[in-house]
Amino acid sequence: MKKAIQFGAGNIGRGVIGPLLSKSNYQVVFSDINNEIINKLNENNQYLIHVKDIECTEEQVNNISGVMLTSDKIINEIVDAEIITAAIESRYIPQVALIIAKGIKIRNKNESKLNLNIISCENIIESSTKLKDEIKKHLNRDEINYLDEYIGFPNCLVDRIVMPNINENDFYTQAEKYCQWIIDRNGFKGDISSIESANFVDDLNAYIERSIFIINTVYAMTSYFGKLRGYTSIEESVNDKFIYDLVKDLVKESASKIAVKYKFDEKSNLGYIEKTIDRFKNPYLKGKEIRTGKNQLKRLNEYAKMTNNFNSFTSNLEIFNMLNDDMRRSY
Repeated sequence: MKKAIQFGAGNIGRGVIGPLLSKSNYQVVFSDINNEIINKLNENNQYLIHVKDIECTEEQVNNISGVMLTSDKIINEIVDAEIITAAIESRYIPQVALIIAKGIKIRNKNESKLNLNIISCENIIESSTKLKDEIKKHLNRDEINYLDEYIGFPNCLVDRIVMPNINENDFYTQAEKYCQWIIDRNGFKGDISSIESANFVDDLNAYIERSIFIINTVYAMTSYFGKLRGYTSIEESVNDKFIYDLVKDLVKESASKIAVKYKFDEKSNLGYIEKTIDRFKNPYLKGKEIRTGKNQLKRLNEYAKMTNNFNSFTSNLEIFNMLNDDMRRSY
């Protein structure tokens, strides 16, 4: 069985990357500083994800094990791994980079021609590239040449909300149904079909920009219109069909520049907008209280400027103001 190493056994590690790699028939080795988590992973070699959404299900993650980050065993695991993923706090990056570098040194010494892809799964711009730079600090020229030939560092976008357990002593993971892992195919070494559950794309920045703009714009618009109707939560607001349709149409209009800029076809763009709005219907997501409406207009302006959609967005402000009166009169 192919081997993958996941640095970090927290929310992203166990809730997103672990299950996706397991579905792609990888033996997933988690590495973490938490001894209790590592022991539980080795005790069961599996764990459950409670999918908490409009419809609740359970997802079992198999073929897993754990190794302490402080153990030399993790270096040996790197020697024959095909995928390394990392979802760790920034303070641990130098430590993890050194560990990976030690594994690369052994692979180079053994003249291994097995491709390895190292993917940092923190949603930071060019996160994998930054990890690569940290790793190279510990390699000599010959080892860097080996890295350049056999090791890929594709950047990625991860999107899934993982919820804290009600009881901290329980080992299961809770997450929404929606799960997305988008990887830059240009930075990947070898066969991209080796990760069946990921979406490989040529222009990762297009998906990052679309994600930032649409998610935040949907949230802000839904909050704004929900406030006008007297709702206190995003869930209430998005389940109002009038608001749902209104937000969908306005976001479609506001996001049209992104669609044209990056050549997203209209059907897929609308599908992404609808999926994003539907995510806010999840009754289990916390922190969905509606904030002050005026703040949402300010945020909408900021997101529009950030993604060069300011003109498209401001053209809708007159519609917003007109709808304010219509919505108030309807209640």
